Amino acid sequence: MNNPIQIALIDDHQMFREGLKALLNGFDDCQVVFELSNGAKLTEELATRQVDIICMDLDMPVMNGFQTLEKLSLSGIDAKVIFISQNNEPSMIARLMELGARGYLLKDSSAEMLHSAIQSVYQNGYFFNDLVSGSLLQKMAKSSAINPTYKNDELSSREIEVLKMICDELTSAEIADKMSLSIKTIENHRSNLMSKTGAKNLAGLVVYAVKNRLYNVR
Repeated sequence: MNNPIQIALIDDHQMFREGLKALLNGFDDCQVVFELSNGAKLTEELATRQVDIICMDLDMPVMNGFQTLEKLSLSGIDAKVIFISQNNEPSMIARLMELGARGYLLKDSSAEMLHSAIQSVYQNGYFFNDLVSGSLLQKMAKSSAINPTYKNDELSSREIEVLKMICDELTSAEIADKMSLSIKTIENHRSNLMSKTGAKNLAGLVVYAVKNRLYNVR
């Protein structure tokens, strides 16, 4: 791959970090640009070194994953963060997604799943894996943090069709190809869906679909 996906690793366990670095650099389309033991200096690093994906632990000293994600948001940095953690508490995962995380993996996930997550977030903007997505979306659907403000009947049949394909992690180009429409038209549908559902991000759209039984989590 001519331009590999640029990745930053944030984890306080050096052995795990080094192993993950070796694993990721072993993929033809991935390259670890830098690594840190916590999120305290992340914004400083990002000011001089651009990355596509940040793989970050949740529980770290000095500045943990929650604090780091909030700092990135307040700094206006649109970072694509994938959390890799031992914590499988649904409410915590839901909160991280609400704050802007793009994916969440447990540390016992396979190398193939990690690679798929990185590719999905890089290409599509988010990733929901089979191991975590069920509890994550169900918890988020019950939460008032992301609450649909419109009824199902205000979505057109075409918008519902697009919404289902978004939930299946298809890109705008892939949806356009399946529906024989232009990419611009699909992007307009995405924008209308965000406006009608009150969702703040793609994760919110998935939650809306689950909560209103328009999509079943597999």
